[in-house]
Amino acid sequence: MNAPKRRRISSGEINQVLDEESDTDDLFDGESSSSESSSDEDIEGTNSSSDSGSEYDFSMPSDWTPRGRERDPFNFVADPGVKFTVKDKENPLEYFEKFFDDEIIDYLVEETNRFAKQFLDENVEHLPPHSRVHGWFDTYASEMKVFIGLIILQGIDSKCDNSMYFSTRESVSSPFFRKVMNGRRFDLLHKFLHLVDNSTITDGPGRKLAKIKPFADLILKKFMNNYIPSRNVSVDESLLGWKGNLPWVQYIPAKHKRFGIKFYELCESSTGYKWNFFIYAGKDTQYMEKYMNLPVSNRIVSSLIDPLLNKGYCLYTEDFYTSPTLADALADEKTDIVGTVRVTRKDVPAKIKGTKLKKGEKVAEFRKKSMVLKWKDKMEVCVLSTMHDDSMMKVKSRRGKEMYKPKAVADYNANVGGGDLSDNLLVHFLTARNRLKKCHRKVFRHLLDMSVLNCYVTYRALGGRVVRREFILRISERLIMKYGEERPVPLRRPPRLTAKPSRLIGRHFPEYCPATDKKKRPQRICAQCRKNNIRRDSSYWCKDCEVGLCVAPCFRDWHTKE
Repeated sequence: MNAPKRRRISSGEINQVLDEESDTDDLFDGESSSSESSSDEDIEGTNSSSDSGSEYDFSMPSDWTPRGRERDPFNFVADPGVKFTVKDKENPLEYFEKFFDDEIIDYLVEETNRFAKQFLDENVEHLPPHSRVHGWFDTYASEMKVFIGLIILQGIDSKCDNSMYFSTRESVSSPFFRKVMNGRRFDLLHKFLHLVDNSTITDGPGRKLAKIKPFADLILKKFMNNYIPSRNVSVDESLLGWKGNLPWVQYIPAKHKRFGIKFYELCESSTGYKWNFFIYAGKDTQYMEKYMNLPVSNRIVSSLIDPLLNKGYCLYTEDFYTSPTLADALADEKTDIVGTVRVTRKDVPAKIKGTKLKKGEKVAEFRKKSMVLKWKDKMEVCVLSTMHDDSMMKVKSRRGKEMYKPKAVADYNANVGGGDLSDNLLVHFLTARNRLKKCHRKVFRHLLDMSVLNCYVTYRALGGRVVRREFILRISERLIMKYGEERPVPLRRPPRLTAKPSRLIGRHFPEYCPATDKKKRPQRICAQCRKNNIRRDSSYWCKDCEVGLCVAPCFRDWHTKE
């Protein structure tokens, strides 16, 4: 039987067959084809950005799809960096006076004097005659600056109580403090330091923060005006340790000091500069009015990032704040977001919630400019990003081992720690000690710590190389040198039975007791005789030990016997 004759098929017939097959597929898989077409349009529309990365078509369908490409970040149009000039870039005092300027100092002087007057008017009849409060006189700007300089120095030279800085006991003595300011005067300034006029405080909204917020707002204005953060910023909470009786004290077990006053902060990721913040006070927390209808987590983020919207910033957040709804809202304001997200959040795609992964596996869903990715390493990690796709990159672990991670996860790890960085820097030189009985005093010291840290960030941004400890010391020293009046250290008689640790070592010589205003040849009680319950005066003393001693045998016994 003869084989059929082969005929060459023309190109027109091939195209006709393909068209028929395409029509058949559309009949049976119309929904699928429509979905794929819609997805392709969505992806194309979402990524149809200009070279600047600032134009996106958000009118496309909002359904989640497993197909997507990397989203370009918005065009960054802010002008980051330090917004003031200094004459001497190596003078730390110039930086500090940009934050604690005359406006801040005059405000503190005015409120401190006002509160002291109010206190004396109300309590003068009930005060004992020897109360130190009777010695109060109005403070002034230069004295307030010296007072602040001493508080800053306390962050370096840490002691448990203010009185120890002015003690004459050799083992804990700090002569510099006594030379700069009288201990009683320092205590009075610390007692009457105030941040608001009490007569203006009324019941109602804002009552909880009434003694703090006016001064905090002044400091916040300086933070914002003096520096503009770079593109990557992060939102986090910080806890100022406090266990006093405040109804809005928070408990955060993950923090070092678990109980305290919570600050919500927006920080620059690379330096930890605290650019924006507000204090949490429960229902009395003062968010921005236009965001009051949002969920609490979105309200916090929106209130902090609001001044930076429409400038192309990228915000890094933890899972408490991140949600697809927030990502869409920020994308409408030309602001990117990268953050871990809880799979139980509203609008997280069902595929992300229900898929079980093995180590190294991933699953991602896309809509508009957002991507939600779940990846498993040791544990499952869920990340939301408006500027990444699901691609992987090679990174090194802490132990130097190479591994692959999603780009979104690696970028998040590198930039989310702005708040933690600033808190870690603050903890080394804190002036806000635990043993403070008034909440507003501790908040004042915390705001002072934040200001000094931000000073140091601006100093480094302008090329400074001095380490932070030396920078803080120079601020304190130059404040005192410029505005302080040197006063002699009074020669005080130490407790008669208190022996200095150095009495049994070194070389000691008897001398005549120093003259006083009343006597040219005074006498002192012999400390060695007093130890033996004998009262005997001597014209001689040991200058190093600052105690009176009989020439023989007490002088020898005092320096040789325990």
